[in-house]
Amino acid sequence: MNFFKHNWFGIFAALLILSGFALFLIVLFSPRQDNQNRGFIPCTEEMAVKLLDCDKQIMCTLQAILNNSLCDAKVIGKGFSLWLKGEQNTPWANYFFEPDLETSAELPQEVEEFYKENPNLHQDMLRLQKMHEELQAHQPSDQEEVMPKAPAQKENTQEDKDDTKK
Repeated sequence: MNFFKHNWFGIFAALLILSGFALFLIVLFSPRQDNQNRGFIPCTEEMAVKLLDCDKQIMCTLQAILNNSLCDAKVIGKGFSLWLKGEQNTPWANYFFEPDLETSAELPQEVEEFYKENPNLHQDMLRLQKMHEELQAHQPSDQEEVMPKAPAQKENTQEDKDDTKK
């Protein structure tokens, strides 16, 4: 008991740091994309919007990150409570899941026709990039002037000055 009495602050700080690290790892390994917008995805989207609104203000940025961490902790707590109520099989089922990435929307007819007419877009893009590089190689550099130079003017020498005086 004496150990806890003398080291209570260190134990508390260590538990706080470990729980923050555990939260970081859970968010790190959870799915990042899902059509149903489950797990930590809504928290991350909300944080991104807040960070864009902060406009490089430090306190606003820190507040957005802290709010995101609290939102992530709420998602974990919600998963645990749903598990206790029997609504899901495991406590982590609401943030560790198989993401739904299937696209349900069909492409417009014009887009489908374009891809049928141009099946190899990657090769076409490589060809265009090569042509662009060749064009840049044959263009004059910025230091050379594109406009024609004016005809050379005759230098004024001492003899010319003497001729004008006469």
